[in-house]
Amino acid sequence: MAIFAAMSDEEVESIMRANAERYGAVYTNMSATTVRKQVAETRARGYAFIPGTLAPGFRGIAVPLLQEGGNPIAAIVLVSTPARLSDARRAALGDRMQKLGKEVMNSARVLSDDSTDESLFHQAD
Repeated sequence: MAIFAAMSDEEVESIMRANAERYGAVYTNMSATTVRKQVAETRARGYAFIPGTLAPGFRGIAVPLLQEGGNPIAAIVLVSTPARLSDARRAALGDRMQKLGKEVMNSARVLSDDSTDESLFHQAD
């Protein structure tokens, strides 16, 4: 969801159309409406929170790793039980993970400046 929310609305809708038959079949707790709602909430919050929708009994927090141009290339994900991921702890961890994601990509960019392969860290022209 973190990667999805970092994409443009057009990209999100295109991917959702391409996977429409999976909603309700493979992902029984998900629908296009649910995905759109979670994308909007993720964008507003700054990190994704998955409350056991995909894996019952577990909660997840995720943040995207973004190239210089803002394109997502990966995500950092934390999965835990509800008992260990209260609302207050979730908010604190979500904020910390956002900072960590930026630190990871900033460090990667510095390292890539010394490398000949910049494809992962710099957006293609």
